[in-house]
Amino acid sequence: MRAALLIFFVSALSVQATKYLDRNLAYSSPFVGYSEFSHDTREIQARHIQHAKRQMIDSTGFDDEHYPTFYGGDFSNGDPFDDSILLWTRAVPLGSGPDQSVPVCVSFKIFDNAKLSGKPLDSGEAFSSYDVDFTLKVEAQNLKPDTKYWYRFADCTNPATVSPIGATRTLSSPDSNAKIGRKVLGRELATVFDYRQRLNQYRTDPGLIAAHEAGPWITVWYVNQP
Repeated sequence: MRAALLIFFVSALSVQATKYLDRNLAYSSPFVGYSEFSHDTREIQARHIQHAKRQMIDSTGFDDEHYPTFYGGDFSNGDPFDDSILLWTRAVPLGSGPDQSVPVCVSFKIFDNAKLSGKPLDSGEAFSSYDVDFTLKVEAQNLKPDTKYWYRFADCTNPATVSPIGATRTLSSPDSNAKIGRKVLGRELATVFDYRQRLNQYRTDPGLIAAHEAGPWITVWYVNQP
């Protein structure tokens, strides 16, 4: 009876746990519009529940096959926005070897000061697992443009276990006059005239002018061969 109640309790938490999996953007597709490259967090959560059941009943009849990982995956698209930014980390469980069936819970907090004092501007928790090599990618939101922020991760089950403090910065507002995020002249580049007009605009940037005045440039071209 006790085992049955525990199984019911674990199942009741499935929806809530899946939400924490979905918050980790490392499970989503690294390519916009290609959902087939994403991980099925419902299937992963179902496997976690199945693992919990194994701890309560006899293991006879179960095939303990490990789930394939995604080592070497390219989780790109990490550029900041003017009101949000992606925070990355990797949280591998301590021990002789990570258990592929058990997720880890990681919390994050982001502040407007290096001492992390006061109320965090955004915070939350998310799950990671062996499926994504225990990487975690979360989006901190409701931030100000062109502003520096500081953040830290922690173990949900042991808040005393924390990561080093990281620093980051949001992108300038699209309406800003800064070099990044400013409005450009002309249309989308298509002709030689378009490229010359855009280059002429770039050359008016004070920072770029100062960089060219300070010393010679060595331009390196990299060609990615298929």
